[in-house]
Amino acid sequence: SSDLSILVSFWLVLLVGFTCARARESGVPTGCVKILSVKCEKYLVGSTPWDVDRRNIALESAPEKWTVVKDGSYYRISSRAGSEDLYAFDKAGYDPESGKRQVFTWIPGFGESQGKWDIQEAIGSIGLYSLRNVHFDEYLYGSCDENLSDSNEQNKALTRKLFGDSAEMYLWHIAPC
Repeated sequence: SSDLSILVSFWLVLLVGFTCARARESGVPTGCVKILSVKCEKYLVGSTPWDVDRRNIALESAPEKWTVVKDGSYYRISSRAGSEDLYAFDKAGYDPESGKRQVFTWIPGFGESQGKWDIQEAIGSIGLYSLRNVHFDEYLYGSCDENLSDSNEQNKALTRKLFGDSAEMYLWHIAPC
């Protein structure tokens, strides 16, 4: 009887652990999604081409459809229109003074780590997520301050390390299409 109760307890613990892990993993919407900047109240969209391989990323009122796919422990985010991977640009797109990095979609698509994102649900906030670029360990954020002297930073998505900024700056609402 004692052995049976130990065995039942073991299987219950294993089942609960597995269920909790699946629930946490399934908390990130995958497939077709819309991604909204909480701070800017605008959607992440692919914009004009930057060159033949890259497309600018902007924030606009009308949503664009993206695809979120699990890739090992992380995720890939691709535009629905062209299956272009969202990624943080390398050295040429990095400003060491501000710590900001440009974000683009890669038109040919690729499997590099620059296109991998760690998506974590914000504690106590259902449907709100932070998106950390795995390659650079920087967080995606919305730049929407209309008073910015650099108009190139208005209504854009960029990455940077977490500073003393408000958490809202780094939060995104990800919802199924």
